[in-house]
Amino acid sequence: MAAVLIRLKLTILLRSLGRDTSRLVSYLIGAIVAAILVIGSLPVAVGLRAGSVTDASGAVAAMSTVTLLWMLAPLLMAGVDDMLDAGAFSVLPLGARRLIPGLTLAALVGIPGAVTVAFALEQVLVWSRSVPATFAAIVAALLGAATCVVLSRMVTSVIARSLWRRRARFLVTMVLPLIYLAPLVLDQFLERRRSSHGSAAAHHAATVAEWTPFGWAWAVPWEVARGAYADALLHLALATALLLTLVVLWERVLDVELTTTAPRQAGTVRVSRAPSRRSRPLTAIARRRLLGWRRDPRLTMQAVSLIAVSVLPVLPALISSGGSHPSGLLPLALSSVMAGVLIANDLAYDGTAWWMQVVAGVPGWVDRAGRALAIGVSILVFDALVSVLQIAVGAHTAWLAVSGPLVGALLISLGLGAAMGALDPGQATRRGANPFAGNAGGGARGCLTAAVMFVVPAVLVAPVIVGAVLARHSAIAECVVLAAALIWGSGGLGIGIWWGGRRLDRGAPEMLGKLRKFA
Repeated sequence: MAAVLIRLKLTILLRSLGRDTSRLVSYLIGAIVAAILVIGSLPVAVGLRAGSVTDASGAVAAMSTVTLLWMLAPLLMAGVDDMLDAGAFSVLPLGARRLIPGLTLAALVGIPGAVTVAFALEQVLVWSRSVPATFAAIVAALLGAATCVVLSRMVTSVIARSLWRRRARFLVTMVLPLIYLAPLVLDQFLERRRSSHGSAAAHHAATVAEWTPFGWAWAVPWEVARGAYADALLHLALATALLLTLVVLWERVLDVELTTTAPRQAGTVRVSRAPSRRSRPLTAIARRRLLGWRRDPRLTMQAVSLIAVSVLPVLPALISSGGSHPSGLLPLALSSVMAGVLIANDLAYDGTAWWMQVVAGVPGWVDRAGRALAIGVSILVFDALVSVLQIAVGAHTAWLAVSGPLVGALLISLGLGAAMGALDPGQATRRGANPFAGNAGGGARGCLTAAVMFVVPAVLVAPVIVGAVLARHSAIAECVVLAAALIWGSGGLGIGIWWGGRRLDRGAPEMLGKLRKFA
């Protein structure tokens, strides 16, 4: 069964890449970046191998971070999960126990799996100091790689199932940011230890990481290398127990998934009075998008990802520094980038239901403007809440000086996203399927889109940033820069909506063909 699933994944991967040139290019770029990471880390592994055991302990913290990323990455970026959805096997007489080994091995076929395997082999190189340590490193590589996959699949399966229930969805939305925050608080603790101990940074980081579930397996060869065999046996027992527990939990979740289906609609829909005829198309599109944040589990995960990517990485630093940390403006800048990514992928969440707009004769610019309005308002509300939070922790920021570049970046990102979304619908999972499920090249393609959405607005808003720097000592000059940023950003937004609307008007049939895979 494992060989069948691996061949199935390879077949899906090759056929999907062969049908879509842009996806193939994105996948190749992702493969090149992964190769650079692996090749670049090889000299580091060789250096750790030649150094002392204390210096080599940094491999424990590094591999613990890899395990943590396997759990967080599918939650932060929807669409990077395994393309083999277990629910597709519900029509076959197969139990979860037969599928788990094959799904685990198939998950390692791809860019993330290949990088993880390469890193696991490099940590074997690091600990190849003696026969016992080498053998322990091989065991750790097997346990650690399996834990990465099973932990990721178990967590995403449980959350995906919960997101189809309104109360559970609210609980997940509240709990997930706290899960993201835990390792960041741990990082702040390690940062303080590094600042106080200097040269022993790797040792202190490994000491903390080895007693977390993410580092139990990777700490076994370190304990063997330094002669602590009792601690090595304890970590081996903990890592084995963790893997077995995750397998049992995943088996139960898969059994439920193979015998039931997720509800297609969560909760009831209340029909309200229709708006006026003049504003109906624009406001209806914006209202439908705003309601999707609460009703569609896939869009709910977008909201969680926005919070996790923008706020949580700098929240511990802001709190510990009393609000004076220089990265305090990073959440506002990242939210502007996320606005462009959201509108660029928005059509994919409509799927073939977009045909109703085509039949109704809604102009393309109205579609682009309605989606930009909904996402822009959502981001502005989010930015306002972040600003209030920064003020609450004592942040001292020249809000008038930074508002110009931030507003300009937001408007330009929305315009660029409106244009890119009309050219390609983006990435989304099928309605009713696992909100974390992905497809071949989807993760690499999403990363490429995010990179474009980050670089282009940064270049276009550079004149506003220069003006804000020059006008930082004059309130009147700062107001002039803000007004210029509004005009400049509005021009970029208008051009993006106009060009995207023309593209949709001319290529509506082709766009519907692209949207079929998201139906």
